[in-house]
Amino acid sequence: DGIGYFSYLRSLAFDKDINLSNEYSYSSKYITNSLSFLNKNRFKTKKGLPPNFWSIGPAIFWSPFYVIGHLLTLFFNQFLYPIPINGYSIIYLLLTLTGSAIYAFGAIIIIYKIIQKYYDSKTALLSTIFIWHGSPLFAYMYVFPDFAHAISSFISTIFFYYYFENFNWDKIKSVIILGIISGLMGIVYWQTFLFLLLPFLSWITKFNKYVYTKNFKEIKKIILYALLFLISSIITFSPQMFIWKTIFDSYILIPQGTKYAFDLKFHLFLLGFSIVKGLFIWNPTLFFSLIGWIFYFKKIPKKYRYFIPVFVLFYLHNSQLQDWSGGGGFGGRRFTPLALMFAFGLATLFKYLKKIKFISLLLILSTIISLLFLYSQTKNNVKLHHILAINSYIKTFKYIFQFDKNLENTLFNSFLLNKTLNIIKNFNLPNFISILVISLTIIFLTYLLFHIVNSKISLK
Repeated sequence: DGIGYFSYLRSLAFDKDINLSNEYSYSSKYITNSLSFLNKNRFKTKKGLPPNFWSIGPAIFWSPFYVIGHLLTLFFNQFLYPIPINGYSIIYLLLTLTGSAIYAFGAIIIIYKIIQKYYDSKTALLSTIFIWHGSPLFAYMYVFPDFAHAISSFISTIFFYYYFENFNWDKIKSVIILGIISGLMGIVYWQTFLFLLLPFLSWITKFNKYVYTKNFKEIKKIILYALLFLISSIITFSPQMFIWKTIFDSYILIPQGTKYAFDLKFHLFLLGFSIVKGLFIWNPTLFFSLIGWIFYFKKIPKKYRYFIPVFVLFYLHNSQLQDWSGGGGFGGRRFTPLALMFAFGLATLFKYLKKIKFISLLLILSTIISLLFLYSQTKNNVKLHHILAINSYIKTFKYIFQFDKNLENTLFNSFLLNKTLNIIKNFNLPNFISILVISLTIIFLTYLLFHIVNSKISLK
């Protein structure tokens, strides 16, 4: 997916077009995946261009970081060290993908501030931290930042914040602002347009009220404001429409095909509880959030209870996709935009169950399970569909704690300099950083678990 998202950015910046042939060609040298056939010109649209099945939104949000990366690359070439000025080199990628983590962290801060408004600070902090580390958001901040999900979580959280805290159908400025946010949300991740169920429900409620009271002035006004909402959303979303027109010769379409988006074969149980990336199996933290919603629904702030119809619609839609399990991504990745909803579930559980240590213990264990799934997937050493088996867990722990053979030989059999240099030469920095972040997180959570069990600290 990352190739599709990034190709827009590089092509527009360097080639000034969206003919992505050279981007796909460059990427296929290093990554063998479903895009390789595009490089061989086996499939082109009727406009004669290679297709891109992904959204333009991430490229738009990455662009400021990409520009900074370009300026730094120029600086390095001028004063420090020659780095290819081709849009692909390390500084471009590092700055661009760091942007994803920054946007997602922005979502985390907003989530914390919203939860803090309705609960105490400690509850807000705990629920936010566990959603951060125990949901798929962690993976798409640090391990797969080239996907759209980190950015989608950011703009979707802004959408929910503005709708629940500020939106008013009677104020034209409010209507236009929400329309703009909605367009940005959809241009990043198309299926988040389903969240527009919220303003639609509130609009229907007001419309019915005015019809019942025969207030024709307000009926005209709310219809006009609905049109302004749609226009502002469409204008913001229009870059995607022009991209589609250029590549596919159509302003509106589903690039993967209608059958992909509307397979209508529902996998309701499997989406949540399948061994193959079930939302609540790979991220048990979200299951505890669901418990909070179910058992303490009336304790959740009234206006935020409207998350329920949104979640049901979103869940139903994702359960009937051809690719309901999320393909090569990690866990229930498509649910990252609903991080705020899951945070409310945890916050309510913390506040009203009144067993903070016990809940924290469960959530720490849940988070560690999620990180083990993530580690296993990135290492490709454990078959994903067998990961819940005992032997797979044994393998997972083995890979985490066992020294690499080359490193073991170097450390314990000899300290020859050439062997050490050989390890450094073959050092894979991105993989090491990913594993280091996950390992440090596991260490921190284990340390926290130890202190909770031994009552050295109080979270109550």
